[in-house]
Amino acid sequence: MVKTWQVANLYILTHIGVIFFLYPDNMIQAMEVSHWIGILTGFLLHIIVVWSYMKGLSLFDRRNVVDIFLDAGKWIAFLLLAPVFVYLLAVIVISIRSYGEMITIIFLSSTPLWATMLLTAIIAAFLAMQGIEAILRTGLLLLVLCMPPTLFVLVSSFQHVDWHYLLPLFEGGAFQWSFVYNRSFLMGLLAVGGSFVFLGFVQPEVAFNQRYMRYASFLLLPLYGIAVYVPLLTFGHSTASRLMFPFIFVTDIVEVNWLMFERSSLFFTMSMIAFVLLFISLMLWNAAYLAQKVIALRTWSIVWTIAFVLFVICVSIDDWEQLEKLIWWNTFLRLYVMFVIPGVTLTLGLLYKRKGGAAYG
Repeated sequence: MVKTWQVANLYILTHIGVIFFLYPDNMIQAMEVSHWIGILTGFLLHIIVVWSYMKGLSLFDRRNVVDIFLDAGKWIAFLLLAPVFVYLLAVIVISIRSYGEMITIIFLSSTPLWATMLLTAIIAAFLAMQGIEAILRTGLLLLVLCMPPTLFVLVSSFQHVDWHYLLPLFEGGAFQWSFVYNRSFLMGLLAVGGSFVFLGFVQPEVAFNQRYMRYASFLLLPLYGIAVYVPLLTFGHSTASRLMFPFIFVTDIVEVNWLMFERSSLFFTMSMIAFVLLFISLMLWNAAYLAQKVIALRTWSIVWTIAFVLFVICVSIDDWEQLEKLIWWNTFLRLYVMFVIPGVTLTLGLLYKRKGGAAYG
């Protein structure tokens, strides 16, 4: 059964959960002016990567990227997909550890961090164990429950903006693109190339039209812009660059007098946590699927084993500085996943089409 719009919904929600948390701080740190150039550059990279990935997959008859690589040879598949597996594990650790700390700071200040991370890991593992169909249905549920308050807070976040902070639009050789080598910009690519890889795993269990995924990518552009520019227009660059979670801080100062709730930002933060849980469960399912292709074990045992090992790693991370080092080290794997996997998929697809659907191994 074709479930294009459900896959597109999951694709967008998992990106939203990452965009409004770490991405604003990374982009604000990467540039002093003309942040829109950095945003468009990252988004253009995202469009190119997703287009290549979807084009390559569309050349095969509803096959996933693992089976495609296996047809090229087991050792080739292992060499290509082993870095992807490590990348997925690192992303899960980063997500559980970082969002666990945010939950502790905002909601559960007296609760030990390990307890928050344990609960996050258990929920994500339970959902991942149910399979991709359950993750898709959960995405639909979160769309109905969490998207309305999210959109409301996004609109309300413009309450204190000063449009003078938008200027200057061009300054200091902004089009020299020197920021692409900046460590903060490269770390911010987590929100650009964080979750698209799952699109190559869901078939043939879940069929979807690859062409519409390319169109869905354009819905992310305004979200990237809002996440970065609302803190900049509210506080200015000098102040926003000092904040750990700029956009979360903006939502905390929004005042809506006619609401019966004192802090509308709580609904936004809870929605982001729900989206990130969806993201973690999806990455965990991807990792378990890869492991299952190598180790002939049941899905539930692989999922819980991976979740337990990653929880132990999360607990071993002492502070935010160590977490930032992990994010930086994972950047190289992220660049690999963003460019090598879609590039190889497209190349194999063109070879497959040229040979008229014959094996290319």
